[in-house]
Amino acid sequence: MPNSSSQNPHLQSALDYLQSYDCHCVAAGEPVLVQGGDPPQLGFVVEGAVRGGVRPRYGPIRWTPLVVVGDRHWFGVECIWGGHDLEYAGLIDAVVHLVPRDDLLSTAPREVLQSILWDASFDLARAIPAAYMARRTLRERVLSKLCDIREVCASPEIRITREELAGLVGAHRNRVGEVLSRLEEENLVECSYREILIGDRQQLLDAYRGVEDGGDDAG
Repeated sequence: MPNSSSQNPHLQSALDYLQSYDCHCVAAGEPVLVQGGDPPQLGFVVEGAVRGGVRPRYGPIRWTPLVVVGDRHWFGVECIWGGHDLEYAGLIDAVVHLVPRDDLLSTAPREVLQSILWDASFDLARAIPAAYMARRTLRERVLSKLCDIREVCASPEIRITREELAGLVGAHRNRVGEVLSRLEEENLVECSYREILIGDRQQLLDAYRGVEDGGDDAG
């Protein structure tokens, strides 16, 4: 699985352009961008990671995580076409830029827009296998998502809650907890009461590629 920031040929153009915008330090769990605001904005992760999810408009439905965005990657691109249901918060401590959409569309050099398109295409490519993953065992889905999160963020420690991970893999938190207990026995993650510390990506990837556990169904 390639890392977008290492291959985006327009990354330096984006970094040069973003120097004219302030950096914002975001703590884990702190909201950073809520779509639907005025003006619409895109974000860029300088370092760290943010998580994005659906913000329910009505009823008791809770916030549902959908995506994790890491180092040197754009987020909030949906505001270009007017999607206003997502909100982003720090997954871990992060440094981000926030840029008004209209600035990008009216003043940004072509290479900056190409860098956004590159990241949006990368995110789409990662989303396409979702239908395939829905047929895999829960262990495989959890391992695959942990690999994805570890890939997009270079931080030595990445923490995520069971509830967030359950939302990302589309399963109940209790069932995800059962898988995590087995992964902890294999020294692939460390679990506390509220958080999961994600381990080494190569070990997680090896476990995913070598998974032969027929005991977990796809639910």
